[in-house]
Amino acid sequence: MKKSLKVFFLFIFFGLVQSGNAQGFDAALLLGLNAAQVNGDGLVGYHKVGLEGGLRVSYPLRTKTDLGLELLFSQRGSRSAYNIPGDLVNYTTLNYLAVPFFINYKDWYIEEEDYYKVRAEGGFSYGYLFDVTSNNVVLEDEIGNFKRNDLSIHVGVSYAVNKKWNFSARWTRGLLYLLKSPNLPNVEAAISYYLNFRVEYNL
Repeated sequence: MKKSLKVFFLFIFFGLVQSGNAQGFDAALLLGLNAAQVNGDGLVGYHKVGLEGGLRVSYPLRTKTDLGLELLFSQRGSRSAYNIPGDLVNYTTLNYLAVPFFINYKDWYIEEEDYYKVRAEGGFSYGYLFDVTSNNVVLEDEIGNFKRNDLSIHVGVSYAVNKKWNFSARWTRGLLYLLKSPNLPNVEAAISYYLNFRVEYNL
């Protein structure tokens, strides 16, 4: 990864940590799993499992509405559905550093403990692709043609067990094509999709 991008993401990370400690901001640690697919690579279904984790910071705009961002390590890609003895499992792993921006709406207030039970959110995300691996017969020779920059949209819901612990689910769709290849004009239209299921610990 370029030095300038490393500095950029480190700046965001420490800024999030500092903001999370500032009065009025909420911060949380995140850890979960992605179930991903790539439309256009010949593999169907959300079969690629990967890790996603990082830090979330939000600031209340109104009583029930927050604005915030996250810094995440996010594994995406695609994978064939079944392991057939003697057959090669086709997969593509895309490792991103991602910065999602979001606005959320909270409801079901628990007055005794001062927190909201449910949350709905939506937003967009910038991602930087820093590593690609693939043995997909369609894509393995195109690793160098994957685009480094990604832009996507997402929607999600969350349920709080208590003031500290949340469970959330999110659906994300890429807005930009993943490839720019002179060899595979049809695969240039490949778009990333993934589901995320995670645990949040509020700091």
